[in-house]
Amino acid sequence: MRRTALITGGARGIGEAISKRLAKDGLNVVICDLQNQNKAAMKTIQEINQFGGNAVFYPLDVRVKSQIEKTIDNAYEKFGTFDVMVNNAGICLVNSFADITEDELEKQWAVNVKGVLFGMQAAARKFKDVQNRTGRIINAASISGQLGMPNQGAYCSTKFAVKALTQTAAQELAADGITVNSYCPGTVETEMQRGILEKEVELGISKEESRKIHYDSSAIKGTIMPDDVAGLVSFLASSNSNFITGQSIIVDGGLVYR
Repeated sequence: MRRTALITGGARGIGEAISKRLAKDGLNVVICDLQNQNKAAMKTIQEINQFGGNAVFYPLDVRVKSQIEKTIDNAYEKFGTFDVMVNNAGICLVNSFADITEDELEKQWAVNVKGVLFGMQAAARKFKDVQNRTGRIINAASISGQLGMPNQGAYCSTKFAVKALTQTAAQELAADGITVNSYCPGTVETEMQRGILEKEVELGISKEESRKIHYDSSAIKGTIMPDDVAGLVSFLASSNSNFITGQSIIVDGGLVYR
């Protein structure tokens, strides 16, 4: 029987690449995203179908715990298995430390922290209480969860929190055969990253300086693509990572060393 993976924020960017990669690995893929991403999700599903994969789309707002629980239940009912939870959904609102607003802080914590925590809780419940079997929980952190970044104070705080939740859950769930890890991308070529660069220009950072910070400072030169991150998630979702848990693994071409 095919294993089943659920990917939040799975319609675009890194989430889209993860959805396609896990489908190529032979997993049933449940793509979850906001309702307004239905068109992007359907495009991703069409591409997955073309290479013989199996995918469905369920609208989901990760800020609502009951929605996550119901979506995981629906995924299990549809496929009869539930094995991998990828908490990928996230947002980044760029602003200087002194000007971070309460609204900006709350929005990012609601998606990036609460959404990840709720997803971890719901997945662990399904793994333990319904299936009584092992499982994989894989969270989206960031190099911004490894060190603070200028103009990303609120975002960094959420990703540091994801790293802490990953370590805590890994220790608490290990006895149940559930591994918990996170992936920490650097500057990946996505729509969200392009928005970050545009906002930095608005804050007075030149395009040249922004490029130096994000693209030219790593040991390996070149652009990180979503597929590069998806490869790590594929590994963490596989039996090749049976004894890896509580780790936040960096994919940045050699910029941050931990």
